[in-house]
Amino acid sequence: MNLGEIREDVYDFLQEDPQRNHSLAREVERDIHIGHMKLWGAVGKMQERYFFASSTLNEAADNPDIALPTNLARLLVVQRIAGNGASTTAPQWMRRTRLSGDDLSGGIDAVTVRSGSSPSNYILLGNSKLRLIPTPSGSATASIQIFYVFRPAKMQSDEDEPLQPAAQEAATGSDTLTEFHDIIGLYALERALIKEESQQLGAIKQLRAERLQDLSQFIVDTDSAEPRFVPIPTAEYME
Repeated sequence: MNLGEIREDVYDFLQEDPQRNHSLAREVERDIHIGHMKLWGAVGKMQERYFFASSTLNEAADNPDIALPTNLARLLVVQRIAGNGASTTAPQWMRRTRLSGDDLSGGIDAVTVRSGSSPSNYILLGNSKLRLIPTPSGSATASIQIFYVFRPAKMQSDEDEPLQPAAQEAATGSDTLTEFHDIIGLYALERALIKEESQQLGAIKQLRAERLQDLSQFIVDTDSAEPRFVPIPTAEYME
């Protein structure tokens, strides 16, 4: 299903009752967006492979910071693929460093004063930047590859499909969950019916729960190993 089809299903249900508050229809777009994020969170907690992405980042001379992809939800792996003898066929894993209170008391520069051509450690600054340790030298030309869980692009046009990365973002995962896109509409209907305290809310909640169980069984049945869980923050899909 695409956004246009999901929206049509939600509108058709809401308009069956002529007494229904038509102001609900104006909020459908937001309800669908939140439903989209809820489905992403539900799938991610069952199996992260649907949202694998990778990106190659280039170091900058004398600059410890590298910007991360804007759709990054959770960083999985950072590895060197150029410099210090590394290559795409023989990558070198980089280690994450966590700052202590003592480190911070001396300022962030306290851990980046050394200089080297091929940093082997990094600090994750929120979900927006990597800070390399030590700082790349003035002649640095090395490359780093990251693997991560991506946040799907917001659906905006009728043809947009759920759970997809933005067009400019690379992704190695693929969506094969087309038959479960109706769950987004059920989430949206739940929100709409809660607002008007509808007696239909219980039936929609039950149907949504049944469809999520179908989704869970589908993922288990199509995996050769036990599902791996991804701790996607609740804040990602809450108001």
